[in-house]
Amino acid sequence: MNCQQTPGGLLVTGITDFSLPETLDCGQCFRFNPQPDGSFLGVAKGRLLQVGQIGDQLIFYRTTRDEFDAVWADYFDLQTDYVSMIQAFSADAVLYDACCYAGGIRLLRQDFFEVLCSFILSQNNNIPRIKGIIARLCARFGQPLGQGQYAFPTPETLADCSLEDFA
Repeated sequence: MNCQQTPGGLLVTGITDFSLPETLDCGQCFRFNPQPDGSFLGVAKGRLLQVGQIGDQLIFYRTTRDEFDAVWADYFDLQTDYVSMIQAFSADAVLYDACCYAGGIRLLRQDFFEVLCSFILSQNNNIPRIKGIIARLCARFGQPLGQGQYAFPTPETLADCSLEDFA
């Protein structure tokens, strides 16, 4: 993996077995939405991020190398050797089929509280509806981050809410 600072953000190359759409739209997170240019805009770890992919290149818009190293490399699990994992999993016929179907999914290292709340809200819902519920929750109780995006509310903020607030 190589990183190069550009005027628009940080260009990361050499990422293999990674698909940004598969990773962000597979149902493990609900805060990223595709943009008209093919990039994704969303919030994770209390930070606003726009990220795009062309082949093995990722562009982290308006992101510095320090922020990438401190937040995004870990969030997208970019240090893990997925090539070796896929090779090992592919020895099993069922896992081989799974790797062929969605071999570009990375396990996101998300904030525990946000994942817990998202899981609770996801019961008996589909992904678009879950995204909407979480977006409204964040807009109502989270801190604004810009571009119409909000941080996930803190446990303290939600603990102070009444049932009427949630309704």
